Amino acid sequence: MTDAHLPKGRKPHDDVIGRLRHMMPLRPLAFWEHKTIAEHQATRLLELLGQQSPATDLTWLTELSKMQVVLVPKWRMDGLSGMTSWRDGKWLIGINKGNPPARRRFTLAHEFKHALDANRDSVTYSTLNDDQRELIADYFAACYLMPKMWMRRAWTRGLQDPEALAGLFKVSRQAMDKRLHDLGFTESEPDRSVASYFRTTSTPRDLAA
Repeated sequence: MTDAHLPKGRKPHDDVIGRLRHMMPLRPLAFWEHKTIAEHQATRLLELLGQQSPATDLTWLTELSKMQVVLVPKWRMDGLSGMTSWRDGKWLIGINKGNPPARRRFTLAHEFKHALDANRDSVTYSTLNDDQRELIADYFAACYLMPKMWMRRAWTRGLQDPEALAGLFKVSRQAMDKRLHDLGFTESEPDRSVASYFRTTSTPRDLAA
C-alpha cells in the first residue's frame, strides 16, 4: 500500500505493532515463554517487512506515526543506552547519541520491544523482575538483528569469524559473541576429545571387581 492510499495520518508500517501485539497472550507468562514469543515476534516482523538478508533495516521505526526516535546527547542519558516513554500520544524512544552505531541499532530494537509490550506488561510481566524484562528485550533485539536462519546460512557458507559476522549484521562484537554462543555455534568450554564426553568415573577394572 502506498502513502497515497493510506488513511490520513497513518504510515505504511503502522499496522506492524498491532499484529505483533496479537501474538502475546493476555496472561502472566514465564520467562521462557516470553523468550519464545519474542523470537516468534522478531521472525514475524522480518516477514512483514520483507527483510530477508543482513543487515536488518531499522529506518522504518523512525517513520511510525505513533513512535518518535530521538538521539540524545551522552551527557543527558546518565549512563543509559536508551529509554522509552509515552508522551503526547506517541512512544518516545531516546537513544544515546554517544554510543557506537552498532550499539545504537541494538538499543533501538531493544527499546522497541519495551514499547511493543507496554499495553500488556502489567499482566504478562507480572511475575518477572526488572532484570528479566531487560533480558527479554535483549533477546528480541538479538533475534531481530541476528535471526537464527540468517546466522546459520552465513555460518554454513564459511563465514565463521565473529568480527566479520558482526560487521555483516551491523552489531557489536559483544552482541555477536553472545548470539553465537546462544545458538551453539561456539562454546565457552575448552576443546575436549570425543571420548571424554562419554567417559565414566569407573574404569573397566572397577566394574570387574
